[in-house]
Amino acid sequence: MMKKRILIAILALSIWACTDPVQKAIQYYQTGTEKAQKGDTAGARADFNKAIELNPNYAEAYHNRAFYCELPAGDLQGALNDFNKSLELLKGENDAYSLSMRGFTFHLMGKNAEALADINASLSKDSNNAYAYRNLALVFLSMGDTAAACKSLNKALEKGFEKDFGTEVSELTVKICK
Repeated sequence: MMKKRILIAILALSIWACTDPVQKAIQYYQTGTEKAQKGDTAGARADFNKAIELNPNYAEAYHNRAFYCELPAGDLQGALNDFNKSLELLKGENDAYSLSMRGFTFHLMGKNAEALADINASLSKDSNNAYAYRNLALVFLSMGDTAAACKSLNKALEKGFEKDFGTEVSELTVKICK
């Protein structure tokens, strides 16, 4: 009798987990991220949209939709809107990546002062964010400050950019830093 009750409880919890909107949102977020990393941007966007529909307070889904879908598509305003929403929902907690990427988006929009402010704010929250150093280097390069760009590129490498994101930074370092 006790085993039967335990099995019924486990089954009930499993059904609840499968129908709970927050849990479903997490599943869509995870499959969206997987699809994006495999190059299926349309599928990723659909999954991130569904995650946000199920949980409109899902900061990470807004961040990833901007990063994986809107930026690559050149939708800078869409990316900016999603990074802003992510930052609004995070309320200053664990927001270093969204700050860095909003800064990068500002850079792509030609707003380097805003870009520098966001990326530096990101680095003040997480000085180990290799991607933020990469973003900072790109802003400095666009401003013609090769020395500052090289310093940031070297910092990105020191913080493990290649291990996590590939050879982009080391290739750029070889190209511009003598």
